[in-house]
Amino acid sequence: MRLRGLLDRLVLLVGVLAGGVLPGFVQQYRQRIGGRLDEARQQLGEWQALADRLFGGDLDALAAHHRQSSDTTFAAEAALIEQTQARVLELEQTLAALQGSLWERTAGFLTHADWMDVQATWSLFQPDFPLHPETLFFALCFGGAVWLLWLGLVRGVVHVAVGRRRERRIFAG
Repeated sequence: MRLRGLLDRLVLLVGVLAGGVLPGFVQQYRQRIGGRLDEARQQLGEWQALADRLFGGDLDALAAHHRQSSDTTFAAEAALIEQTQARVLELEQTLAALQGSLWERTAGFLTHADWMDVQATWSLFQPDFPLHPETLFFALCFGGAVWLLWLGLVRGVVHVAVGRRRERRIFAG
């Protein structure tokens, strides 16, 4: 019983700490996405300047012109133009999802995270635990959710492993 109680408290503590540093990670991830968006916009801007000069600003016409070329290298640039356009749109959507309250930013992170960018952010991540009321409340809620998941998991494993009768005795004390 004592070991289980100690493990329960440890899981709760780790959950609260993880919930406290998650907002900082999301912030650093958002900064990375912002930098990637700036870079993609710069690349697209170069294509747009060419489209402005030659096709009255129509980037799709520039891509179509490239695609129709008999020069395979030149034709391959059409895909680069379209990929850059798509990447800018994707990064804009991701950055928009990372705006708002702490809860909205976290939800946006969970729904729009790109694994490669998450790994790159993690490799440079410097944890912090801001003591703002919103962050503290978030950390407690996150820790509580992790703890409840842990309790459910432990109960499920014990139920499967030892059966219902012994489970009652184990959790009764």
